[in-house]
Amino acid sequence: MRILDLFLLLFLRRIYLGVLLLSLPIREFTFFITKRIFPRNELRLSLIFLIFLILSLSFNFTKISINLVSVENAYLILGLSFLPFIPKLNITTTAQTNILVFGSLFTLILITIFPPRGLLIIMGIYSHANNTIISILIICYALLIKTSRLGTIFLLISGAAILLLDDQRGGYLNLLGVLIFFKLKDFKSLIKLSVIIPIIMYLLLKIIPYFSGRDPSGFFLSIIFPEKYKDSYSSGAHRMMQITEGIQSITSNWKSFLFGNGPSVQVFEGYFNDIHNGYVSFATILGVPATVFLLYTITRILINIRKEKPNLFSILFVCMCFDALTQTTFSSVPTASLFLYSMKQVLKTTPPSIKEMYI
Repeated sequence: MRILDLFLLLFLRRIYLGVLLLSLPIREFTFFITKRIFPRNELRLSLIFLIFLILSLSFNFTKISINLVSVENAYLILGLSFLPFIPKLNITTTAQTNILVFGSLFTLILITIFPPRGLLIIMGIYSHANNTIISILIICYALLIKTSRLGTIFLLISGAAILLLDDQRGGYLNLLGVLIFFKLKDFKSLIKLSVIIPIIMYLLLKIIPYFSGRDPSGFFLSIIFPEKYKDSYSSGAHRMMQITEGIQSITSNWKSFLFGNGPSVQVFEGYFNDIHNGYVSFATILGVPATVFLLYTITRILINIRKEKPNLFSILFVCMCFDALTQTTFSSVPTASLFLYSMKQVLKTTPPSIKEMYI
């Protein structure tokens, strides 16, 4: 069941959420029958996030409307508030590799033969953000985890193909960020990365136009200078506008600053109607103190990950943290699920002490 859980979670996210919802009573009954005790650090984390949620709902009660969007916005904080109840996925490295190999082939076939897009969206496959995360996970897993030579080569090729077909600027920066996080250990590794990364960036700028059909000159610079390249890459300018408006919405008064605006619908004018920065989006829902605590918790977990050998879930967690900088990671149910499940597994495999987490 755990192997099926992992495959569905990574490659058929929306279907997995449905399966989880239907099987939840059985899972919870089994949980209590076996008398598992909640890890203390998970329970304490959940209680703190639950308090933030209750405060936000209390101060924004009149503004909250119950609909699908508000529930989706609240999904991450609800998951953090009930973190001990999230299933644990204990799967061997061999099984993880096999799942990634089969899943990457499965994803490539589906996105290249272009079946009805609506079906892929329902399955959780067709989504730029989801495809980017999966491709980066596959590539980093192949580079960081020791597997067979054939498996490594296949994962690198398939992961690169998905990333190129997906054509997301933030995805390439996400990939570099994850690799730097795991590979930057000392001055020697810094020298290597300072040589390798510019070469990779140059090659990408030569290859990308064949897949995207856009002028490569502003492919990366448009992220830093969105207004300058808004004609070719308009999404950057719209995202900066939304991030600015999101920050303004939580600094407009003390209640919004401390407790956010609640999980109400956040609609902004422009190409997107949601904030493409998970941390700013989280702050608009729960406020600045809750976001600071989330960042502190993530930082402590990342410090522990650096001390351990990389594994599937630690790579995925780091990937989700970087992805949240440019995507709606925390306000989209499929991607928030990946963040929660990877966080749960990382807390389990590299549990920080209470002193490390909060002192």
